[in-house]
Amino acid sequence: MELRFTDDQSYAYSTMIKGKLHGHYELYNAKGVKVFECEYVNGIKHGIGYEILKGECMIKGTWQNNEFEGKDNTFLYPDGTYIQGEWVEGMLMTGAYYTPGGKKIKNVKIDEVTREEMPEHKHDIDPYEKKTVIVKSAGKMGEGLYAKRDI
Repeated sequence: MELRFTDDQSYAYSTMIKGKLHGHYELYNAKGVKVFECEYVNGIKHGIGYEILKGECMIKGTWQNNEFEGKDNTFLYPDGTYIQGEWVEGMLMTGAYYTPGGKKIKNVKIDEVTREEMPEHKHDIDPYEKKTVIVKSAGKMGEGLYAKRDI
């Protein structure tokens, strides 16, 4: 069945059972580019798929009970580098950062900040961000975030 969305002119192909998505699902943007593909079970994302995110990034792997969750899920950056690891409820827990050719650069893990605790590695920045942005003095304003490339 084809589903048309009037708010952004995107459309999808899927099957439904009793009004809920069930089976293979493909979502296309208004330009006809497939931006999401996954399996649904009774209206819930549950299976292997991928999603193209804003900024030309992509996630590939497994959804379980509507969450991006699995041991070998992948987050791909536009330059071909990627992080592969374990996601729980849509958050990376632990993994490794790789070059486009598959060479491991470094291990990565979640480093949450709470009101009671600072991150263990507070100066460890995202490897992709390191290539694209820099924090430097903005004079009397303090520090600012600056692009390293044209955007």
